[in-house]
Amino acid sequence: MGFGEPSSLPFFSVSSRLFLVSFIGIVICLASIFVMAKFMNLQLNVKRLIAQYGGLITPFAALNVLAIVFGLSGAVVMTILTLGVSTTFVLTVIPALFIYHHGLVFKEDRNVFYWSTGTSLLIMVVSYLFWNWFISDMVDQIDSFLSFF
Repeated sequence: MGFGEPSSLPFFSVSSRLFLVSFIGIVICLASIFVMAKFMNLQLNVKRLIAQYGGLITPFAALNVLAIVFGLSGAVVMTILTLGVSTTFVLTVIPALFIYHHGLVFKEDRNVFYWSTGTSLLIMVVSYLFWNWFISDMVDQIDSFLSFF
């Protein structure tokens, strides 16, 4: 692809971490959408929310398959680029559009643009707090392990 020397990624170590991070991100998104829907008094239950959000992010599976092909072919930059685009849309843009759509359909008198923007901001804040807590806990464990020596 012209982005440097081809190299290979260790498939299982990278994909297991990506799967865990993606799963945690989707759980944070679903929880944030559910909270915003309850604040807006939308009639969305968890089963319907998961089904509709899953339907919206299904086309991004093709982009992830393309990222897998790039990863297996050794194009590391293209792999990271396609995963980054997919992750950005699935974790920030699609939840905002989801709340915006349901706000327009069920609550015309609300300021749905602000609620949808708030959904993306809530996802970013919760993600930051979770990963900051997770990383600080990991750093503390590494520090206590290294102080043993």
